[in-house]
Amino acid sequence: MNASAYATWVMNAALVALTANLFNLLDLRPGRALKVFFPALALCAGLTLRFETLAGGGFMLPYAPLYFYVTPALSIAAIALVLFPGDLREKFMLGDVGSNVLGAVIGLGLVLGTSFWWRLGVLILVLILNILSEKYSFSKAISSNRALNWIDSLGRKGQEATGANNN
Repeated sequence: MNASAYATWVMNAALVALTANLFNLLDLRPGRALKVFFPALALCAGLTLRFETLAGGGFMLPYAPLYFYVTPALSIAAIALVLFPGDLREKFMLGDVGSNVLGAVIGLGLVLGTSFWWRLGVLILVLILNILSEKYSFSKAISSNRALNWIDSLGRKGQEATGANNN
């Protein structure tokens, strides 16, 4: 493996890992990670389906996106749909494992569905968000924005839905 291919591999792995961690950071309130996951999955599935080669491999494999991303991602989405009502009602939670899987699916979709420069840009954005989370609370930022707070509280019960708990 040459240096350029190795650097791209490291960038792709970092994008998947940091996206997984970002979803873990979002999973501080019931349903929040899943509310971000579903639109992000639709975007990633669409981006991935538009490619006809497997991650820049240079050979034609017409159904590669379907087999390597969309089918497994839709399986995760089906499980997420089943878990969504219980997560919103605080009957159970995704936790680290669940939210990391959601983020990894999105990260993989970005790796398979975007060009090098888009991946680099998204990697920088996700890295900045991960770093900012060390200093600033996403929950406070969301609760202080009327539109984001409304979306965040949709379907939740009790005090959490009002944004009263800003931890």
